Amino acid sequence: MRLNMYFISLLVLSHSGLVGGATSSRIATLLGQAAQQSSQAAVDTVITQAETLARQQSHASPLEQLFLENRIKRTQAMCYTRLARQETGRRIDMLGQAHASLLLVMDRYAKLRKQHEDRVEALEEAFNVMSPAKEKEYQRATAALLEIDYETAWTHYELGLCSNSQGQKLDHLKQANNGFLNFTAGGYRNHPVITDCFYGQARCSYEMGYYSDVLNLLGEAKASNTPPAIYIKMTHLRLLVATAMGSHSRIHRFAGDYFKEKTDDAKLDALEIDMMIHWACALAKLASDPRIGRYGDEYRTRLGKLRTRIEAYGDSAKGKLEQKLSEYGVETPTSCLVKANARFQAQDYQGCLELVEQGLRQDASSGD
Repeated sequence: MRLNMYFISLLVLSHSGLVGGATSSRIATLLGQAAQQSSQAAVDTVITQAETLARQQSHASPLEQLFLENRIKRTQAMCYTRLARQETGRRIDMLGQAHASLLLVMDRYAKLRKQHEDRVEALEEAFNVMSPAKEKEYQRATAALLEIDYETAWTHYELGLCSNSQGQKLDHLKQANNGFLNFTAGGYRNHPVITDCFYGQARCSYEMGYYSDVLNLLGEAKASNTPPAIYIKMTHLRLLVATAMGSHSRIHRFAGDYFKEKTDDAKLDALEIDMMIHWACALAKLASDPRIGRYGDEYRTRLGKLRTRIEAYGDSAKGKLEQKLSEYGVETPTSCLVKANARFQAQDYQGCLELVEQGLRQDASSGD
């Protein structure tokens, strides 16, 4: 089947929720909220609200309803997988539930694809004598096939994340990558589906440890040629890759390029706060490198400003910054205080005093 921009445009109309109007927009908002929840119970509460709204869409066709139900199930499974990575107590249970839901979704898409594939083939046989009505049916069926392929690729990706064996994980990630490749083979362009599939391919490469491939796939993505919601995720992924590669200079460059488009008083979402935390940690490491020379003061000044912005988002953001700095091996005023207390308890008063002084110097350099 030949992929062209006309059919992708039809895919966008369906995938973006324009078919369902305001109700689908509310469902999309709820799915975004579900992804931010910190417990399985909270996720389920939001998902139930989305399912209730979906059932109320009496104007939606059976196909549109099925796509919507499957996206809700996929989002729920994605949330379970994310929580399972953070928790140990119910990890196996949540991964099992996610896996079962995604297999159900995959089975639905397989059957749906066969139906539409057969219909497209039948219509193509009579393409030269196709009536206007049949031509519209052909366009709808082809667009549905594209949407099925798009959704199937993301479902394979999510299955890869919750698979219980490395072999299954790699198999699903490779199938997801091949699915996304159908949309990205024509090159990068500012289109919601194509940019999202470049991001999907990059996610697959990241999970398989092909970090250079991630950077190559996202190499053409800029704020000027990528939808904002996707560009945020791409930049965050770039920072994760740079972190995995131990490249603090890349983190500084990627984050700097992203945040230069934002004013200092712009409100940040959760992903952007995490990006800024990665940036602050990279600056702290760069500033502590004796080889950095005259750039050290510049990095420390920028770090102080970043800390102020991050800490303005409350104790949770401040705690995440302290934790991440500790993971980077960077001493902070808080970590110095903890260590100083331990030295005091051990009656190592000189060591205690040195750590207190170190913490005070860092506190002063941070601008607090």
